[in-house]
Amino acid sequence: MINIIESMNYFIKSQNESPWNTDIFKDIYYLSNDARGKFGEQFISQLLHILNWNIQEDASDKTIRSDGHYDIKANNLRLEIKTACYSSNSSWQHEPLYDDDACDYVIFLDFHYNYYYLTICKNSDLPLGGRSNIKMFGNKHGTLRKNKDNGYKFDFSNTTIKTALNAGICKQFLANDSLSTVAIWFNECFKEK
Repeated sequence: MINIIESMNYFIKSQNESPWNTDIFKDIYYLSNDARGKFGEQFISQLLHILNWNIQEDASDKTIRSDGHYDIKANNLRLEIKTACYSSNSSWQHEPLYDDDACDYVIFLDFHYNYYYLTICKNSDLPLGGRSNIKMFGNKHGTLRKNKDNGYKFDFSNTTIKTALNAGICKQFLANDSLSTVAIWFNECFKEK
């Protein structure tokens, strides 16, 4: 016979069911937004070290920069890193992104339950504000955030990811893919085409 405690435990367990609870990346999911962002910056820094890029400024330097909003400056490129986990509304949420020349490239590190995506694009290619959409992200546009002057929210849906994959600016990786494998693809994104 079931009692109220067993009934309560069953109910609580059903309310806490989440695909993230058994996911490889669950620890990243449960980090605060700031900590998750720091992890993304550290991950990209590791790739840059593997590639022997010349790192002029890294994410640990949080001073306000006169030449833009970015996390890492390497090989004279200003890199902004946005890290997100797949949410209950079936998207990856990124913000703030700026409709200016605050950085040269934006790198999106987006976690799904058992794999992750890296998307790398020129900041000038993001469809924010008055910029034209060059179709790398379909018809997706950023949303101006209240009280952010020039700061935009730019969420990815599954469709956005598929469009970016087809455009060649995104790649899916598995948890056990080596950093060297990821670094090779990462480096190719920065070669002139």
